[in-house]
Amino acid sequence: MKLNEKELNSIAQDIQMGLAVFFHKITHEIVVLPGDQFLFYDTESWQESIDKVENDRTSYIRVDQMSSCDSFNVMEKFAYSIPDEKFKEKLLNVLEKRKPFRNFKYEIDESDYREDWFAFRDKANMEHVQQMIDWGFSDHDEEE
Repeated sequence: MKLNEKELNSIAQDIQMGLAVFFHKITHEIVVLPGDQFLFYDTESWQESIDKVENDRTSYIRVDQMSSCDSFNVMEKFAYSIPDEKFKEKLLNVLEKRKPFRNFKYEIDESDYREDWFAFRDKANMEHVQQMIDWGFSDHDEEE
């Protein structure tokens, strides 16, 4: 099941914000729920969607964020794609030290490559979402 760019981007943005996203395998409905960090907030307004997923859990694919390892690999791939050798080395060095995520963000935010990074990261996140959906469908096919 191939999602269009708008759907992929929307799901990628939601999971990046920490929301839980579920994709219905048959209807292709996308249900967005509060993620773990929102558990202490009032979930009453979300209850209908929560019930919908809980009552038909096997029909939904949960789309999760990339793992830390995968996110790190995206940062590394971006660093290798930089044409400026000096900045490329700076980013690769940052990734080898303590707190690579924070320090990578700092270096990118202070660079001319900030917008390039956002585009690269967003594309990687959308590819990740599509892979999660594809995996969910292949898993579903094996169960039938």
